[in-house]
Amino acid sequence: MSDPVHHFLKELKEKKLILSEEGRFCTASQFVSHIEEKAKRLSLKGKRVYFSLERSIESFEWFFALLKSGALVFLGSPLFSHEKLKLLFDYLEPHLAILPRFQSSPFDSSKMQEFSGSLVSFPWSCKKELDSQEQKAQIGILTSGTTGSPRAVLHRFPSLLLNASFHAEAIQLNASDRVGSALPLHFSYGLVAVALASLVQGSSLFFAPPFIPGDPLVWMKEISVFSATPLLAKKMDRFPSRILTIGGDFTPPSLAEKILHQAPHLTLFTTYGLTEAGPRVATCKISQEDCLKTSLPLGTFLPSIETQIAEDQELLIKTPSVMLGYFRSAQETDAVFTKRWLHTGDLVKKQGDQFFFLGRKKRLLSLGGEKIYPAEIESLFQKIPFIEDAYVTQEDEKIVAYLQTSKPPEEKSIFSFLKNHLPRAQIPTNIAFVNELPIGARKK
Repeated sequence: MSDPVHHFLKELKEKKLILSEEGRFCTASQFVSHIEEKAKRLSLKGKRVYFSLERSIESFEWFFALLKSGALVFLGSPLFSHEKLKLLFDYLEPHLAILPRFQSSPFDSSKMQEFSGSLVSFPWSCKKELDSQEQKAQIGILTSGTTGSPRAVLHRFPSLLLNASFHAEAIQLNASDRVGSALPLHFSYGLVAVALASLVQGSSLFFAPPFIPGDPLVWMKEISVFSATPLLAKKMDRFPSRILTIGGDFTPPSLAEKILHQAPHLTLFTTYGLTEAGPRVATCKISQEDCLKTSLPLGTFLPSIETQIAEDQELLIKTPSVMLGYFRSAQETDAVFTKRWLHTGDLVKKQGDQFFFLGRKKRLLSLGGEKIYPAEIESLFQKIPFIEDAYVTQEDEKIVAYLQTSKPPEEKSIFSFLKNHLPRAQIPTNIAFVNELPIGARKK
C-alpha cells in the first residue's frame, strides 16, 4: 500500500501556491522540502505523539513531518492549561509529547529535550502499544464527550483529504485564491476545511495573527476566502474579497442578513458538519431569501453522503470520510453507529428538498408532553433589534430565555413579536437580559 502522506506531499510540491504569515512566506516546494528535512530527524513509526499545533508555517511543517514519520498524531492547543494537558496525557498515553517551551514549564524538566527552536519534547509513561484501530489511523482530533471528559476521534489522513477536497469544490475554491486561516488548527474545521482544503485545491494560505476585537484587520484586504465561526463573524467589520464561510455552530439568519448587507459583494456559505464525519457534511450558499426564514437550510450534501432521518428526527449519515472510531472506546463508538449510519446528534426537519436544523438532540426540551426546539426560538430572538445572541433552556417547568444585549428592548414588544411567530406553549415564560450568555450555553 502506498504512503498517503508521501503521495500528498509529492503532488503538493508541484503546486504554485504560497504559504505565508506575518514576516515569513515560502513556496509549496520549499514547504515540502522543509517537511522532508524535519522528517529525517524523526523515528516515530507506530508511536503515539501529542503535538500542540500552532497556527504557523513552522508548526504546520512539523505536523506533516510527524505524519510522514509514521506517528499517530494527536493534536492539541498551545493554550491548554497544565491541568488539561495532564488529563489528556493520562488518557492518550503518548509515547512522546511535543509542546512550545512556555507550555512545558510545569512538567519535569529533567526529562525534556529541545525538539526544535521554541519546541521541547519529553516521553510520557506509556506501556501500551498501538491497537489494531490505532494502527489504521494517522490523526487524532480532540473533542469533548457529554461529560466534558477528553475524547479523541481517530481519522485516516486520506479520509480527511477527501473531505477537504469535497469542501473546496463545494465553496468554489480555486488556485488563484488566497485563503485566510484564523481558526485553531487542532480543530477539524480549521485543519480540514481551511488549511487542508487550501493545499488540496492549490490555493495560497495565509496564517493570520490572533484575532483581537477592534483590530483593523489590514491583512484582510489581500484575502479572497475566509472562514469563521458565528461568534467570530459577528465581530468582523472587514471581509474577504470573494467568499466567506461560517461554520462550527448554528448560524442565525439575522447574522447572515447583516453580513450580506455589510458586504453585498460576498458569496456567503454556511457549512454543517461534525468532527466524526471528517468534518464537512453539507454546504449552503446563502441568499437574501434564506435570511427571511426561521433557520437557514443545511444546503447541499457533499458527494457520496447518504442521509436518513430517524423517527425522533435525528439526522443519520453515511460518509466516506467517517471516523475510524473514538480512541480506545468501542462502546462509545458503537453507540453512535447503527449499521454504518452515523448518528449526528442533530435534529432536523425536511421541507421540500431542504433540511433545516432544529437543534441538538441533547438540548431538546419537553414541556407538557410537547417537544420544543430551542434553536428555532433563539433564531427568532436574534431577529429583534439589539439582541446579539440568545440561549433558551428549561428551568423546572418553565421555558427561560437569556438574551445577550447592551440595550434591552421592552419585554412587552418582545412577547408581542413571539406571539406572532410561535405557538403559545413555545413562548418563554421568563426573559433575562445579560451581558454574556451563561457558561455552558453552547448550541452545537
